[in-house]
Amino acid sequence: MSYCKSAFNVSDVLNQVKNTTGQSAQKLINIVNTLSNLQDTSTSTAGVADDILLIAQELLVLHNDSTALPTSCKEIKEKQPLSPSGVYQLGPAAIGGSIYTAYCNMGTLCSSGGGWTRLAYLDVTDATQNCPSGFRLYQSGGVRVCGKP
Repeated sequence: MSYCKSAFNVSDVLNQVKNTTGQSAQKLINIVNTLSNLQDTSTSTAGVADDILLIAQELLVLHNDSTALPTSCKEIKEKQPLSPSGVYQLGPAAIGGSIYTAYCNMGTLCSSGGGWTRLAYLDVTDATQNCPSGFRLYQSGGVRVCGKP
């Protein structure tokens, strides 16, 4: 009976490896196509960099090396100061936690350095919108932002 369970688990792992490898191969094909059709250097390069980062992170997850994933946007900014704003995979802060994706804003907000993790999106350009409970409205130069007091 344990032999059947082992064979089933190996089959699942092999299917996962096959699927992840296929997805990674498609992303690499997309990178090659993007580079060959490069028209807008900054936008295209940022997209290629994001794809490369996602492939690397997916392969690390596949190999159960989740400790190599950053646990916060701030950690990414500290280790790689030139990282662009975008969606990143973040590792668990505690053992047993799960990997998740988050939008990281690497730019300066309210005179503070980058590495911000987006918790939610509110259209605060609409003056009728209020910050959620527990957050305070900050305004600077016509920019409205919700933050912790």
